[in-house]
Amino acid sequence: MARVTREVPQASVQEVEVFDLALTQEEKSAFRADPEKFARTLLEAEGHTVNRIVIDSSLRRTDEDDPGDDDFPCPGPLKLVHATVGHLRSTWVWICPNPI
Repeated sequence: MARVTREVPQASVQEVEVFDLALTQEEKSAFRADPEKFARTLLEAEGHTVNRIVIDSSLRRTDEDDPGDDDFPCPGPLKLVHATVGHLRSTWVWICPNPI
């Protein structure tokens, strides 16, 4: 199962946290089927508060966009950027750091 791990651990409270997330093939399929549902389910299952989710448009590529290509649109681990304070509190931004 995918596990969110903090990229830069620090003891103090941060305004923004950055996480790496590697997905299995099964998780990639679930993500592609419904990115928001997958993201919310994963994060809430790990005890995170989720007020909103933002998905990088490069991760929304579908089979219709690129027929015959079964590859996930991000070649490496995803980055999750989490805003922890202010009006963006518990906003999770899912990005591919190096899209193709």
